[in-house]
Amino acid sequence: MSTDVQLFKNGVPAYLKEQPLNDITKSLLNGSGTGGKRISIRGNVFRLVVNGKEIATSEERSMKVVLVNVAPKVHRTFYAGAFDPNAKAGPTCWSADGDRPDASVSDPQSDACHKCDNNIAGSGTGTTKACKFGRMVAVVLENDLGGDVFQLSLPAQSIFGNAEDGKMPLNAYAQFLAGFNVNVTAVVPRCALISIALHLSCSSRRHDL
Repeated sequence: MSTDVQLFKNGVPAYLKEQPLNDITKSLLNGSGTGGKRISIRGNVFRLVVNGKEIATSEERSMKVVLVNVAPKVHRTFYAGAFDPNAKAGPTCWSADGDRPDASVSDPQSDACHKCDNNIAGSGTGTTKACKFGRMVAVVLENDLGGDVFQLSLPAQSIFGNAEDGKMPLNAYAQFLAGFNVNVTAVVPRCALISIALHLSCSSRRHDL
C-alpha cells in the first residue's frame, strides 16, 4: 500500500480508541433525491446543486470533508437507454434499499433486485451490470464544519473493492478505521476524483465532531 496512508503512523490517540464504534461506522461495515443541497461529480467535476439546480462548479481534483451520515443500504438505478448525464429524465427503474423497486417506479424490471436480469454481470457495458449500485452519504466541508450538510451519491467503484495506490473505497475505508476502533466521523478524509470515481484517502488529518 502507498505510503500516503499515514493516518495512524504514530499510533491511535487514546481518546479515539476509547470511543465505541458508532452506528454510521457499523453501517459501513455491513457493506450495505434532488431536493436540498448536494454535491455531484457529473462529468468528472465537483458540482454544487441546490434544489435540483446547479449553482457552482469546482475544477479542483479533491476536497476535504467530514462524513456525518450514511444511508443504511446501497441504492440501485437502471436506465433502459444509453445514460445521458445531461438528460433530466429519471432512471427507468430504481430502488432505495437495493432489494426491491421503489413503489413509484412505473416500469419495474423485476419484483426483486437480486433476481433481475439487469443485476447479472455482462448486462451492462463489458462485464458490468446494467443496474448500478450507489450509496448516499451526508458530508460537511472541512473548512465550514458549522455550515451546510451536503448529500453525495457514491458510485459502486467508490464503495466496493480494495485499497489501491493509497486510496480506499468507502467500505475498505470503514474497515481500516474500525480496525483501530476509530469511527469514520472522527477523521477528515480527502475525496479525490479518479476518472469518474470518488475515493476516500486516508492521508488526512483526524478531526472531532
